This record gives sequence, C-alpha cells and structure tokens, in this order.
Amino acid sequence: MHELARRLIDTDRAKAYWYRLARERLPPSLVGAESIILDWNIQRLSSSLSSPMILFENFEIKHFQPLP
Repeated sequence: MHELARRLIDTDRAKAYWYRLARERLPPSLVGAESIILDWNIQRLSSSLSSPMILFENFEIKHFQPLP
C-alpha cells in the first residue's frame, strides 16, 4: 500500500491517503523511520483534502478487505 500510495500522490491525493492503510498494517518490527515517513505523508495529505473526503476515505480504509 505504501508504494501504491506513493505513486498516486501526484494524480489522486484521496487515494494516496491510503497511506493510512499501510500505516495500520505496518509490522511492529518496522515501526520507527518507516512509521515516521508514513505519518508525515498522511499529515501532508490530510491538510490538502476536504473533511468529507477524509471521512469517506477513512471509512473505505476501515472496511478494506483484500481480494482472496
């Protein structure tokens, strides 16, 4: 998800906000620099999206189910 969000940041900032999913699924062994980068990207995107868009994306992220 991190790589996908990085690729979308210039074309679809709402979908790039899916950095949140990458952050939520970050293995504890990688918490540190990786989480700082994800948090920074999430904050940057949050400031550029409307509140309704953030609510919608948060709902979608919360209910995300990978394809089997």
